[in-house]
Amino acid sequence: MAVIIVDIMKPKFLPVLEMCIENGLAYGYRRAFKHNDNPTEEQITEQIRQSIMHELYEWFDMEVLNENNH
Repeated sequence: MAVIIVDIMKPKFLPVLEMCIENGLAYGYRRAFKHNDNPTEEQITEQIRQSIMHELYEWFDMEVLNENNH
């Protein structure tokens, strides 16, 4: 049985980021209309923003930087 050793694996950053944004956009738009047949532009925008951020947090590890650790 052959063993394959991978030294460095790098994700395709832009396609993953694009996927997160597209999925979050679609999900957020649908969610804005889930319990409200006539949401305001602000409600739609907020649901989309929350959904995109949720997708990003699912796929990317975020480090919080402050004055002491940057």
